[in-house]
Amino acid sequence: MAETRAETPQSNVPRWLVRWAAVAWRLLVIAATLVVIGYVFTRLRLIILPIVVALFVSTILMPPARWLRHHGFPPLLATWTVFLGSFVIVGALVMGLYTLTQGQFNSLGHELSGGVNRAERYLTNGPFHFSHRQVNDYVNQAKNFFTKNQGTIVKGALSGATIALEVAGGALLTFVLTFFFVKDGDRISSWALSLFKNPHRVQDMRVLGRQTWGTMAAYVRGTAANGFVNAVLLSMALLGLGVPLVLPLALLTFVGGFLPIVGAIVSGAFAALVALVIKGPIAALIIVGVTIVIHNVEGYIVGPKVLGHEVNLHPVAIILVLAAGTALGGIIGAFLAVPLTAILIRVYAHYHEPRQLEPPDEEAAAPEPTPQPAPIPPPADGGVPTGHVEDPTGAPMPADAGRSRTGPLRGAGPID
Repeated sequence: MAETRAETPQSNVPRWLVRWAAVAWRLLVIAATLVVIGYVFTRLRLIILPIVVALFVSTILMPPARWLRHHGFPPLLATWTVFLGSFVIVGALVMGLYTLTQGQFNSLGHELSGGVNRAERYLTNGPFHFSHRQVNDYVNQAKNFFTKNQGTIVKGALSGATIALEVAGGALLTFVLTFFFVKDGDRISSWALSLFKNPHRVQDMRVLGRQTWGTMAAYVRGTAANGFVNAVLLSMALLGLGVPLVLPLALLTFVGGFLPIVGAIVSGAFAALVALVIKGPIAALIIVGVTIVIHNVEGYIVGPKVLGHEVNLHPVAIILVLAAGTALGGIIGAFLAVPLTAILIRVYAHYHEPRQLEPPDEEAAAPEPTPQPAPIPPPADGGVPTGHVEDPTGAPMPADAGRSRTGPLRGAGPID
């Protein structure tokens, strides 16, 4: 009687559908995990952001501190030397810029009042052909708007003050974290590695930490190079138009390269405002156009090329990652998208290298023992071996050596 196989609910489901369903629910789990991580990040941004910024700054300050340690400086003294030296360098740059541009700032204040009068003349005598009465009405409407919305403006100012306090607190926390990362970075990493008991896992985590640290350092170098290119291009445009304050605006553009979107908007707005006050609306429009061109070149040509070379990402990947980070996390998402993606790719590549696919030495099976020769079977005739034996010198000899070949052997039976 033929047996009939019981059908299971999955027996009629195609194998490809089962396989892709398994992949789909795993992707859903990953997506849910990312959502939870994003929620936690938004709630703890005042803690996470200073940690990230401190790590970025530490990639710059740790090499000179390590060099001082190798030359006999204690860790505390090396750290304070690097921090004080950094403060001196930054302070000297600020004082030098202030000395060089002090006269330009004074002339900018005088030009500001004249710029307002030029703007009014442009509205009345320019292509708009507004009358003086219309211009005065617009000015009065602006005044009334600020008067009626004074409460909203005050609330906005208070909100801005709260943000300023958060920024100040974050800056202080960043300073403290950076100091201890530079001073006790080796101790912190040793403590983290001590959490792993397997020697192979400890070595694996040590190598992975060095690789991710190198990726972060490469990102900082690439972003600095990108900001430097933007500053040079904007400086050329400002010099060509005869706009003053070139050095401060170039420095603002360089720093803005580390803050996606906001850095571009703020640096371009300041440059256009200075051009408007000094040279008029035409120069301001030219600066706005130049700023748009520069930052498009940054976003689609220079930035992806430089960052792609430093963090081993394709330019298309850089653009897509920046767009996704901006859409998901705004400014903070855009700031963290590229380095986070580069680190994740570095981790993936680390665990998919051929040497990582081999079993670790410590966890490998014990070597097979050397095969031993099979023991000589016991004799069947009560103690007389039937094979070869060795004489005292070690040479093999027959088992019946020294015996008479005519005599019967024990157990051999009668001789016919």
